[in-house]
Amino acid sequence: MNDPHVTEAGETREQRRGARILAALAAGILLLGFLARMIDLTDPPLDFHPDRQLRTAVIARGMFYQMSPRADPATRTLALELRAATPTYEPEIFERTVALIYLVLGKETLPAARLLAALFWVIGGAFLFLLARRMTSSAGALIGLAYYLFLPFGFVASRAFQPDPLMVMWLLVAAYALLRFAEAPNWPGALSFGLAGGIAILVKPMALFPVGLAAAAVALAVWGRRAWRDRRLWAAAAVALALPAAYYLLQTGSRSAGMFEYFVAAPMRLLTQPSFYVGWAQLLNGLFGLTFLALVLIGPLLLARLPRALLGGLWAGYLAYGLVFAYTIHTHDYYSLMLVPIVALSLAAVVSALEGRLRMQSGPTRVAALGIALAAFVPLVWNGIDSVLEQDYRGEPPGWAELGNALPKNGAYIALTQEYGFRLMYYAWTNAALWPYQADLRFAELRGDADDRPFEQVFGDRTAEARYFLITHFGEFERQPELKRKLERSFPVAAEGGGFIVYDLRGGG
Repeated sequence: MNDPHVTEAGETREQRRGARILAALAAGILLLGFLARMIDLTDPPLDFHPDRQLRTAVIARGMFYQMSPRADPATRTLALELRAATPTYEPEIFERTVALIYLVLGKETLPAARLLAALFWVIGGAFLFLLARRMTSSAGALIGLAYYLFLPFGFVASRAFQPDPLMVMWLLVAAYALLRFAEAPNWPGALSFGLAGGIAILVKPMALFPVGLAAAAVALAVWGRRAWRDRRLWAAAAVALALPAAYYLLQTGSRSAGMFEYFVAAPMRLLTQPSFYVGWAQLLNGLFGLTFLALVLIGPLLLARLPRALLGGLWAGYLAYGLVFAYTIHTHDYYSLMLVPIVALSLAAVVSALEGRLRMQSGPTRVAALGIALAAFVPLVWNGIDSVLEQDYRGEPPGWAELGNALPKNGAYIALTQEYGFRLMYYAWTNAALWPYQADLRFAELRGDADDRPFEQVFGDRTAEARYFLITHFGEFERQPELKRKLERSFPVAAEGGGFIVYDLRGGG
């Protein structure tokens, strides 16, 4: 006699009900994570690495005005000039998508970028949950997902107008496709992983490290020495490398080589300096907590062979990536954004192991453990939301627009200004050559190409094509006393207002 409580697939009604409850809980956490990111949606993109966000915004605005048939010709020309003056190193996928949204809406609407970044992050969260569910347990997958969505660092960064949330999304899609392919090797699975991994690398080439090392670890775990003879693995690698190679080597070869030399090859001497490792550790401590990281590093060791290889490969990929991009990994926190899902998966593994132990405990003990776990997320969620609410930059754009209107229009500018000139470009619609920050001068020393000529000669060369010297970054101005003395003693003030001063380089000696 057939059991009415068992389906054709061998699942009991209780199992199906449990699966539905699990899916509903995951969907609820994902929805909550998305809605929380809609808080303060209209705040200007000055909350997280504004130079990076505004650079992206300048590019998207230029695309919009280029495509818009109703744009004012003079405004279109200026928008395109500012876009052309903005360096690009990665394919402008995010920028083009946002520009198309602008086109549909009929106007530039910056909150669309926040919404889209949040959507990318939450979609990545769905794949993280599916991945964690296959690697660990239901409880582990839910807690890992909640951590991924509400860690304050990830919460703020995943609202930013920059390609990193999109890269993380595709990295998680690739990891999930890799696990499915390793569980049931076939050609569609190999090509799916190759395509997802290739898109992740295309969005940001740094994804090559976790994608590549995770794939290598999984291949060795499943195929061993036979891996190099499997045509599906070679096909997956070819697909993964084809897209980024076409862009970075064929379309932007010289720029890509220059970026590699500037950010990777020259600063490699950092690897011999203990201060680099201390700085990297301090950054990670601020983002995650070193004690917490040390605990979740146990996670991969608690998994079965295949998921251990995948998660271990992702950790190795982040480590290799940090050693290659030695300068930026310890100075730019968003370079560690890919670590958020890796830590979340490791936390899921630890929780899964603890869950096995808790099942042997009494009911009250299990309830107490659940309460403690939920209580631990209250400050996490609150800190993430509070980090958004405590900042309000709505007063900045009008001030910069007024500055743009007040500037003399009869000559070129060199400027010591915030965010490498992108705040000036985006809000004041003004381009300027840039006077370097102290940090740039130290980075030049690190690369071994510092300009050791006398200050007067350096000043003359840098300002040769400029009529005016604009100062808006007064903190940096105070840190460069030679420049301050030169401008104050040698050149008259052409314009001055709240937050800026303009020196006329043609009006003195």
